[in-house]
Amino acid sequence: YPPLSGYQSFIHGLFVRQFDPAAVELHKSRGYETYFSKQLMRWTVILSDMLVFFPAAYLASKVFSDPSAPSSKQHQLSALQQQQTQLFVLAAMLLQPASILIDHGHFQYNCISLGLAVLAAVAIAERKDILGSVLFCLSLNHKQMGLFYAPAFFAHLLGRCLEQPTYTKKVLAVAKLGVSVVATFVVCWSPWLYSLESAGQVARRIFPAHRGLYEDYLSNFWCTTSVAVKWRQLFSTSALMPVCAGLTILFALPSMVQQIRAPSKEGLLMGMANSAFAFYMFSYQVCVVHSFAVDTPAKDGAVTFSRVVCGWASCLLLLCLLSCKHKSKQAQCGSICTQQTGGICSPVDGRMQGCLNCLKQRPPSPLDNKPTLHICMPCIML
Repeated sequence: YPPLSGYQSFIHGLFVRQFDPAAVELHKSRGYETYFSKQLMRWTVILSDMLVFFPAAYLASKVFSDPSAPSSKQHQLSALQQQQTQLFVLAAMLLQPASILIDHGHFQYNCISLGLAVLAAVAIAERKDILGSVLFCLSLNHKQMGLFYAPAFFAHLLGRCLEQPTYTKKVLAVAKLGVSVVATFVVCWSPWLYSLESAGQVARRIFPAHRGLYEDYLSNFWCTTSVAVKWRQLFSTSALMPVCAGLTILFALPSMVQQIRAPSKEGLLMGMANSAFAFYMFSYQVCVVHSFAVDTPAKDGAVTFSRVVCGWASCLLLLCLLSCKHKSKQAQCGSICTQQTGGICSPVDGRMQGCLNCLKQRPPSPLDNKPTLHICMPCIML
């Protein structure tokens, strides 16, 4: 993993050592597993969620569900709809089945990388482009999975720069973003920049081309078509990698062009979902963990256009984890998470099913003549 994962693991190791030193003792802790050590590991995931992913999801639900309404009556209705949409997006992100199963079952801390990417999207949507660039670089330096969103961020920020009125301001805007990106990478990689060999060793570990075209069984293009065409037997790694890169860029290109020409916050989300799908379907060395990298931006973006897409996205993408769930004996947990997400996110007649069906407009309060939002106790407990 990239350097930021190492720093995060070191901090978590210090935390675990305070309660169970044997769990992180050098050499001797290999294979060490107790009920208490698993509890501590699970707490490191929960704390990471609370510090990074939960705030990111909350901010995203506020920023990407902001309606505009001219008249006072429409404003009241829009305020209620905004609350409904905000709670819907928040629940859909926090109850993401793949994230729960992988991060809380395998302790991979993908919530940190996803949280940083979501925070970057929020910052850029709020016109804080430099902050967004730094946050996205941190996401990239935590998990290489952040590359799934790189085309969308690049195209959107380039489009923002090209919107500047003069040529000088265009160049200056690009230069500011470039400096922020380089500075962030230098800080993260500073322990290995004393020699090219040291940095190269880290890069080779981050991108293990020797591990093959894909891992396990997952529903991307290469694995699915390998039933008929034995790609790994017919072609070498050096031949497959450029083809994978070309197809990935080709399918991410339409949304990139659209964002360069007309950048918007909704377009950024849909561009993230599109580029993530392109990477998942066609890039080299995709594993089952990468499947839910598609889920977060797909939910945020799809809610703008269709809650049906948003509701079914998680249920369908969870099938990509079938082999992983079977190996780790999480099939029952996966079924429960799928039913939970489907019940909450599936819309009927414009309203949500499940616990969130309690969202409805009640009569205006006699005190302030404003519509109130009623949430039932099961939903509060959830």
